Amino acid sequence: AVVSPQEDMEKRLSGFTDLMAEGRMHYLDEGAAYQDFIQRDGMSVQQLSWRTGRSLGTVRRKIRLTNLGDEVAELLRKNDISESIAEALLRIPGQQGRLRVLRHVISEELDTRAAETLVDEVLSRMPVPVQAGRRMKPLMRDYRLYVNAFREIVEQMHDAGLDARMQVNPGKSVMDIKISIPVFTGKK
Repeated sequence: AVVSPQEDMEKRLSGFTDLMAEGRMHYLDEGAAYQDFIQRDGMSVQQLSWRTGRSLGTVRRKIRLTNLGDEVAELLRKNDISESIAEALLRIPGQQGRLRVLRHVISEELDTRAAETLVDEVLSRMPVPVQAGRRMKPLMRDYRLYVNAFREIVEQMHDAGLDARMQVNPGKSVMDIKISIPVFTGKK
């Protein structure tokens, strides 16, 4: 008997939807299956959504979970961590950062809300943009901390013998800071 690739895909899709309907599929396995149907069978997210009865958003979310990394996925399965916590972990850049946060979630037995709060706290302390195209989360949110840091640098310049000066002019919506540093050209 000759089995066509189309029949094979239909059989796998049928088995997949049966497991989903019975609730016997882990959310990470579901995402991996969607990814497989896209890569192996050339199906689109829209086709998967229509064929499985899942919303486009759900299919996309499950596929994104495949980006968590193997170590994170293993800990999620081993400790039976919820899908919403896994989704929150996706916001943390890098495998090591996700592992650190996940280990803290596991050791402290945090619920979803506490885990999301932890992720927010970690992201708020990051000094660089999370990913290209996303908004930057500053290390410190209070501008006065930056002004004090500038003052300290100018004082260090003074201690080193430079005639550096700093002028601070607070405005209604901006803080205007002017730092003057003498330039030495080597000419006399």
